[in-house]
Amino acid sequence: MGLIRYFVKKSILVNLVAVFITLIGFFMFFTSAKEVFPNIQMGYIVITTVYPQAGSEEVEKLVTIPIENAIEDVDGIDKITSWTSEGMSMIGIELVADANIKEALDDIEKAVDAISDLPDEAMDPNVFEIASDIFPVINVSVSGGKDYAQLREASKRLEERLLEVKGVGEIEMWGYYDKALWIDVDKNELDRYGLTLFNFISTLQDRDISMPAGNKTFDRYEYAVRFLSPMDSKEDVENVILRSNDAGRKLQVKNVAEVIDGFQDEDMYLRSQGQRAVLFDVLKNQGKDSIKIAKQVREIALNLEKEFNGDIKVSFSNDMSIYLQDRLDVLYSNGAFGALLVVGMLMLLLRPSIAVFTALGLPVAFGISFFATNQLGISFNMMSIFGFIMVLGMLVDDAIVVGENVYRHMEMGKDTYNAVVDGTSEMIMPVIASVSTTIAAFSPLMMIGGMMGEFLSAIPKVIIIALAASVIECFFILPSHLADFVKQKTRGKGEQLQEHWFEVLKEKYGKLLEISLYKRGTTAVLIALMFIFGIGLEMRNGFSFTDSQVNEIEIKLKTNKEFSVDDTERIVKDIEKIVLELDPKDLEAVNSFVGMWNSTNGPPTFAPNIGNIAVILHIEDNRKTKDANKILETLRNRIGMPEGVKTLDIKVVKGGPPSGEEIDVAISADSFDRAVAVSEEFMEAVKKINFADTKKDSAAFYNPVASLNTDFEEGKKELRFVVDEAKASRAGVNLTQASIIMRSAIAGFKLKTIKKLGEDIEVKVRVNEQSIATIDDVLQLKVPNMMGNRILLREIVKVEQGTTYSQLKHIDGKKSVSVIGTLKKPVKKDKGESNVVKAEADKTEKTKIKKEPNINVNFFNMKMKGVIKEFEEKYKDVRFETGGEQEAMAEGFQDLGKAFVVALFLIFIILATLFNSLVQPFIIMLAIPFGFIGVMWTLVFHGMSISFMAFMAFVGLTGVVVNNSLIMVSFINGLIAEGKSFEHAIIEGSKTRLRPIVLTTFTTVIGLMPLGYGWFGGNDPMITPMAVVFAWGLLFASFVTLFIIPSFMVTVNNLKISIKRKLGKGGEEKKAFSKKESSQKIS
Repeated sequence: MGLIRYFVKKSILVNLVAVFITLIGFFMFFTSAKEVFPNIQMGYIVITTVYPQAGSEEVEKLVTIPIENAIEDVDGIDKITSWTSEGMSMIGIELVADANIKEALDDIEKAVDAISDLPDEAMDPNVFEIASDIFPVINVSVSGGKDYAQLREASKRLEERLLEVKGVGEIEMWGYYDKALWIDVDKNELDRYGLTLFNFISTLQDRDISMPAGNKTFDRYEYAVRFLSPMDSKEDVENVILRSNDAGRKLQVKNVAEVIDGFQDEDMYLRSQGQRAVLFDVLKNQGKDSIKIAKQVREIALNLEKEFNGDIKVSFSNDMSIYLQDRLDVLYSNGAFGALLVVGMLMLLLRPSIAVFTALGLPVAFGISFFATNQLGISFNMMSIFGFIMVLGMLVDDAIVVGENVYRHMEMGKDTYNAVVDGTSEMIMPVIASVSTTIAAFSPLMMIGGMMGEFLSAIPKVIIIALAASVIECFFILPSHLADFVKQKTRGKGEQLQEHWFEVLKEKYGKLLEISLYKRGTTAVLIALMFIFGIGLEMRNGFSFTDSQVNEIEIKLKTNKEFSVDDTERIVKDIEKIVLELDPKDLEAVNSFVGMWNSTNGPPTFAPNIGNIAVILHIEDNRKTKDANKILETLRNRIGMPEGVKTLDIKVVKGGPPSGEEIDVAISADSFDRAVAVSEEFMEAVKKINFADTKKDSAAFYNPVASLNTDFEEGKKELRFVVDEAKASRAGVNLTQASIIMRSAIAGFKLKTIKKLGEDIEVKVRVNEQSIATIDDVLQLKVPNMMGNRILLREIVKVEQGTTYSQLKHIDGKKSVSVIGTLKKPVKKDKGESNVVKAEADKTEKTKIKKEPNINVNFFNMKMKGVIKEFEEKYKDVRFETGGEQEAMAEGFQDLGKAFVVALFLIFIILATLFNSLVQPFIIMLAIPFGFIGVMWTLVFHGMSISFMAFMAFVGLTGVVVNNSLIMVSFINGLIAEGKSFEHAIIEGSKTRLRPIVLTTFTTVIGLMPLGYGWFGGNDPMITPMAVVFAWGLLFASFVTLFIIPSFMVTVNNLKISIKRKLGKGGEEKKAFSKKESSQKIS
């Protein structure tokens, strides 16, 4: 009370501090960079090793397995997954939740450095941590050009200029190939001059010399002496002399080979908007402004386009600044409207002068919160800003309770000063307790582990900071304002009318309360039925991790295994034509990767017969057809199954983090043959999982699987030239020389790397295509022996055919194959669908294509777990592990369950301490299950599943719903302590607290409604469930609290009396609100 008196008297100091901190806080907010997502520690370390031109099985044996063995005993590792493909080994290491990332990184680096038997040709392993300190901003596609050289030149210029943009941290480029100087040898010409390919290469290696000879002083000057025979240009190479004689005749490289200024061979093609292209993925550094960077990138790219007079075209996709600005607009507009509704509600139910200064506490509390958030290093991103909007209505709860109590003391006839001091002091403990319970509910949400926990932790952090700020404003700033500006005066007509209708409401509530207290059993039964039916109805919607979509549809295809990259590109072109027919109001861009598949949880897969088409849509608020699943169905129907395509998978990309497949089961065994065989059998079993069609007769069943495949892919066909060692030995052939000749004939042999204009240019020798057109041409290659003779390759090798693998995966050292798939999605009605989509929908209706009902991924995986259990019993040597969305959902809900238990325990401790009782905390906490009833019915009426965000809202709701109960019970206890009868205290205490309960509930609910329903600027599918569930759950719980909490207090009181009577200590005390013992009308 002493502090409150001090700050009431020091109003100038209070006002100056309030204005200063508010201005500073808002300045920090508006000048700070806005991020899409928070910076998170992923706890994931990657080891990549390049082993050029080596097959996947060779890389697995010589690189991947030795590294796995070296790191398996490092502390802090939870799971090791490796992917091995041609020329590349990648190992992903998931750390345990509490691991020290820096220490783990150091230990892994030391273990890898200690490996001594990696191949000499392999590059040093690269060990690094995956972090979110760089984040994608925008994709830029550069297409067109008279030839690839012009396209590459334009791309190179763009890269140089983009790297100069402040805040750009990294640029990843696809379809951009390094320069190469190719020496294409004519095999027939070599034969003509009696040379072998090895002789040719050796001569070139001998002629490329740059050797320092040391320092030497001549004529008093010191010189650095160097011996040079340069070979740094096309002309230098062409003029190298292979052979000469005394007559001056010479044989030069240009006589037997063509030297070409070109580019590295293409093993995959990048296409954009139907043309060959180079794709830029621009990433920014942490804390830099995405909107400013994207704007500069666009300006630079468009200016570059003008420089090439129409030959070069640029296009943009995945512009995160548009997404960020759109989401911020949604948050700002709905948040601002919510704030206006909160102020309006205060003006409606409180004395105007008190309402004004209660509302003025909002900017002060936000100013303090913004300042604290900035100083604690929490960025202003979508999650933290949503946290501020979520707490918007709660921030005035404390001020409402204090202001309303000050008003009550003024009505008792006290002067303004004493009314402010007494009214504020009286509410110190209840307010601190109510804020503490809310903080106790949100604090455990920071216990959620993994990437999702890191991603969402900003929400509880911001809410806790803001609630603490509201307490500071409530007790040290608000009392001073009330004492200075709220004076005793006669009520005006408006105030009289306001008070009149609220008195009428209070009296009607009192009568209803009394009726419910006499009919406690009926009330309890009705509530129980609502609880049971709510859960039963919502269980049909099932569980889900998140319902949010990325604005992208992914098309993955695999053609016949004999197809080349060019064959696959022809099919990709045909599909692109269909995609590009979509309405421009829906479609933003089409980017295709031919010869490559992207992956959400590993490295890309490369093979000539695969393709990946990314259909980039406009953000939902800006496109005509809102439901991406409807566009997906249109594409699926129009594309069909093109000739030559073996598998085709079309799906809407889900939002994250984390992201994963709906069906994802890793099958691990000691060999790939075993894992593949079991996975094929498992897929057939999954395809037989059926559900009853409730819309038809009980005999109707259907399987909801849309696509199902494994990630184990055959790669290229392989020709193996197997050496007959006995023949090679008799012929005197050096096998190293033979292998160099083979490599030169097929892929090309790297002679050297030259530096030119900042670029590394490889000089490579290869046999021209005309000379190596058939397998027989390869066998006709000549290899020198120790006697100087030339031996045909066919004399020392035999040819075998086989198949390589695109990618080999291990999980914790075991050979692994994953079964991955998606489920069929319902197509929602969409008022604004495009003409293309509508036409396809009409066509579907006319042909009466069967529309199957939606099956929740959780229900499907529950049935699939039964299949997994059967397979585990059948195959004891095989390990089955669910992953993807199912694994993320299970872990997330498990962590939320733990957080809920901790929240309940903390709330109970706070209440037990406040009331010095073990019974009353239970009565107060009964509001929590009623909040759960509200949550269930909210999800039922909105057709939502029990998503992670919805359940997270319920956990946070536990602390808020007990506040109204706490204040009511606290006030009733006060009346009983003053000597009022129990029945009188119950009715009067409940009626007296009606106004603050209504106010605190409606300000919180009304502050969230615009965001939940997107009344201004649309909504966000990820955070909408949280806003809607929190708002309606609180509203229902508060309404029930007004009747149930008094009812349980009466029940407990009467139970005590019954126990006393049985013990012979009851005396004349009567049970409250009992028809047999109580006839008094209270209300």
